[in-house]
Amino acid sequence: MTTRRAMRGGLVLAAIILVVLVCLIEETACTLASTTTRSLPSGFRIAPGSALRGPAFQQIIPGPGWVAMLAVTGKAGSVYDAYADQAQALGFPIETSASACQTRSASEVPCAGEASRARQQFEIALRVCSTCTPPVAALVLTYVGAANGSSVATTSTIPSKSSPPSSSLIALTPAQQAQAHDALPDVGEPIGPGGTFSVVKGSQVLAAASLTQCPAGDLAAVLRVTGHPTDVYTKYQGQLRMQQSENPPRSRRKRVGALVVNQTRDDFRSITLVQQKGSRNYLMLQECLGS
Repeated sequence: MTTRRAMRGGLVLAAIILVVLVCLIEETACTLASTTTRSLPSGFRIAPGSALRGPAFQQIIPGPGWVAMLAVTGKAGSVYDAYADQAQALGFPIETSASACQTRSASEVPCAGEASRARQQFEIALRVCSTCTPPVAALVLTYVGAANGSSVATTSTIPSKSSPPSSSLIALTPAQQAQAHDALPDVGEPIGPGGTFSVVKGSQVLAAASLTQCPAGDLAAVLRVTGHPTDVYTKYQGQLRMQQSENPPRSRRKRVGALVVNQTRDDFRSITLVQQKGSRNYLMLQECLGS
């Protein structure tokens, strides 16, 4: 009996060591495994068919609010509706996939919906494209709480639930998901087709996608900071400050619970660095260009 217990203990220890090694070697595999059970802020949960990339990024300009980027591993319309159902249960009358998802081709579906209640607003932006180069399957959730006593317009009619249209049930195959991961940019390479940001040494791209929600292009990207957080953040700030904007960039630093959040934003772009003592540091880049 003692021998069996020792063997069983040895196998468990070996499995733990293997998991740790995988986590150290492959960040995205760890992220997928460790974040699927974590909750999002404001009462939202990570839905089946999606995997959180990095944390939910607190927004402090103007704030309050948060943004989360997730990989889509399920079917576009079904994943969208999973978050729309949560939003409706929380009082946000957001549209379902029947009206939010528009099929551009047999291989591409973008979905977009937004709704507000009282002093809060919630948005879903999702895109799955299996024939794009590289393939795309991502969504961004945005929660905005009104600041300084201001308010946002409230819509009150909650759409009736319906099944996703069959044309929106597009998903990437495992091979296409691997292709998208392999195409993530490395140090010195541009992040997204716009070329505003390039990967800085000391950071690793975990996810990057265009959700085609803006007239002249858009980008959402999440990076793990492997170097000195302030140095990496400052270098991305320099890239942002080189871009044209009607208003000068604004920067702010704020402690939010156990997190230290740094954010720089201009009219079209934002950089958000989230730091937590004793934990990994993450950075999010966003860009939305007008016509």
